[in-house]
Amino acid sequence: MEETAKMAVRHRRGPIGPLLAIMMVLAAPAGLARQTGPHTAPADAKEWRVADERGLEIDGEPLSLSPDGLWIAGLGPDRKFCVWDVEELTPVCTNDRFPISTGSIAWAPDSTAVAFPLDFARRFTESDIFVFDIDPGSLSNLTDDGIDDDISISELSDATEPVPVDVYPAWALDGTELTFARTDWAAETRTTTLMTVPVGGGEPTELLELETDFPLLINSPMRWLEGGSLLYTIWTSVTGEPDDGWWVYEPGGEPVQILRS
Repeated sequence: MEETAKMAVRHRRGPIGPLLAIMMVLAAPAGLARQTGPHTAPADAKEWRVADERGLEIDGEPLSLSPDGLWIAGLGPDRKFCVWDVEELTPVCTNDRFPISTGSIAWAPDSTAVAFPLDFARRFTESDIFVFDIDPGSLSNLTDDGIDDDISISELSDATEPVPVDVYPAWALDGTELTFARTDWAAETRTTTLMTVPVGGGEPTELLELETDFPLLINSPMRWLEGGSLLYTIWTSVTGEPDDGWWVYEPGGEPVQILRS
């Protein structure tokens, strides 16, 4: 009997890098026509089921498997962001090093692009939302605010204008937009706001301002669900805070807490 699975990963350090043991899956073939947007998943995408298993030696740090099972995203040996094809392990990488938030990598529904923010939580510096298109290997900053990515928290706090810190991108199901969480760090009240931005470029627009006046309320990946609802979590680090937990938001309605933490 076939067993449904996404990915099984084991890696070890060695002279070449981690050894990735990955379950080869039955996924939609590459090159299928897109349905409604430039990054939409194929309409006849198949369910993932284990078909085979083999080890892959990757010169770098593999982090995330694409939805179609044909690509692996991660960090190269020089800490550049890279994507490897599973068959040949040929890397496609950014030109520069990026201190990305490794737990925030978000694949486009059709597996042709990857979105990620910078690692604000550990670096305590400014962050934008980037999209890396595998072909032709181009990188776009969708929320470029003209501020140096290395600016520190202390400098953010001293800024005369609010500095937007953007984290946790989530792809719309049709692949045309990204939703992300924004905190205007130097603002008098650092309220976390959910924003959307077109993948093709444009000004971000507000989707939902969270009721709790607290910075960086979103601290784990968000996901758009079938049916048009957004799943996200709130965490304030305040003991007994009633807003902490899992929430679902359907645009045009009110957020609903489905589980307290």
